[in-house]
Amino acid sequence: AISVSLDEEINEKLLLHGTRPKTLLTLLQNGLSERFSGGLFGSGSYLAEDPSKIDQYCMPDTNVGTDLRMLHEKLYDECGVEPVKNIFYALVCRVALGFPVITKDGETNMNAP
Repeated sequence: AISVSLDEEINEKLLLHGTRPKTLLTLLQNGLSERFSGGLFGSGSYLAEDPSKIDQYCMPDTNVGTDLRMLHEKLYDECGVEPVKNIFYALVCRVALGFPVITKDGETNMNAP
């Protein structure tokens, strides 16, 4: 088990991001960005605390075809690891969530002192 110390002052959490094999290399090279991803609620970087919430974004990597050659070189060849068939990719992300503002009208902070 890996132990990670999270900063409670900035509401730091470990969250999950599920992705398809064809987008994983872009994520590894550029990080999460709303420019590269979209979902049910529009463009954005979607993260979840529960694996069951990211599974709809994950597709199996069957290690077939040449369109994933660069990804497989990075993940397997350069690391000296044997490729795995039908693997799903999920990223564990360390995220600073900051402080939430709750509002009903888009203007008034309901948590204000």
